[in-house]
Amino acid sequence: MEKKTVRNYAIDCQKGILTLLMLLCHCIQFFGEESRPVQGFLVDYINLTTFSGFYFCFGYVNYKAYFSKDFTHAVKRMLKNAGKLLIAFYISEIAFYALFENKIFKIDLLGDVLLIRSYAGWSEFLISFAGILILGLLLFPVFKKMRLGIFALFGAISIAACFLPYEKQTVPQLALLIGSEKYITYPCVQYMVYFAFGVLLSRMEWVFHKFVLLGCGIASLPVIGFYILKRDLPGRFPPSWIYITGAFLFIYLYYLLCHWLTARKNMRIAGIVSAYLSEVGANSLFYLLISNLLIFAFAGSAFSFRSTLYATGFYIILLLIIPYLKKLIRHVKLQ
Repeated sequence: MEKKTVRNYAIDCQKGILTLLMLLCHCIQFFGEESRPVQGFLVDYINLTTFSGFYFCFGYVNYKAYFSKDFTHAVKRMLKNAGKLLIAFYISEIAFYALFENKIFKIDLLGDVLLIRSYAGWSEFLISFAGILILGLLLFPVFKKMRLGIFALFGAISIAACFLPYEKQTVPQLALLIGSEKYITYPCVQYMVYFAFGVLLSRMEWVFHKFVLLGCGIASLPVIGFYILKRDLPGRFPPSWIYITGAFLFIYLYYLLCHWLTARKNMRIAGIVSAYLSEVGANSLFYLLISNLLIFAFAGSAFSFRSTLYATGFYIILLLIIPYLKKLIRHVKLQ
């Protein structure tokens, strides 16, 4: 009988931080004033670290839940989770076209959505989450035996993929895997190094490790130097190698912070913060999907405008409404 997986609240806490930051970024992009230095910096920082951070968390959780067990135990569950993410992508993409862009319903448009021939704004990350689970299934034996040498191989593959001739890649479904100049995607192969990083730390059960910290710092140095010199990030769509390696230090610091917080959950303030972040992280897909629907609906209407105050207010309202909706759905289920 398979041993039941114990939930890792530190990773839930980290997913909570990433979720709150992604919501903040979206509020600034739709309602804020991104041209202002502080807001522009926040958007750049969140863009650099958040998607990669989610891949890291996925890798960590997937090792505990699936790769550490038999393939027969994992396959149905991983496909089920990929299916949930695919449905969330469909919902978010249709909402973007219908609510924000006010497009007229057409069968051709629906076909493009269902067959993944289009990537609506602020929705493409959801299909990439599904994509990495499918890659995880295909490479199951490799991830199951993860060690430093295998992680280094994944790193080399991810960086090498950044040098592919993006301009020649025009197939939309393939853009999900390796990127393209024609389509805005988060290519699974380039970002796979973060998934592998999560699997590595999970299998080795490392928390603080001075050589991991040093390696992450070195990996992030190029993007930090680039940003200081240019006041801008390197190529993101499609990603450059500097962009891909840039998030390592920040993701590892989040990881350490969340382990520190959850280890002190009996302390009043640390306990409250870690409990809230863990609750958000455990329901991250719900937060991301519902926030997208609400943002698209308001941004596509005459009820919104651009100001720092409006963006801040909308963000706070999201953080109040989403848990209320979650609780309401839970209450209806119990009736």
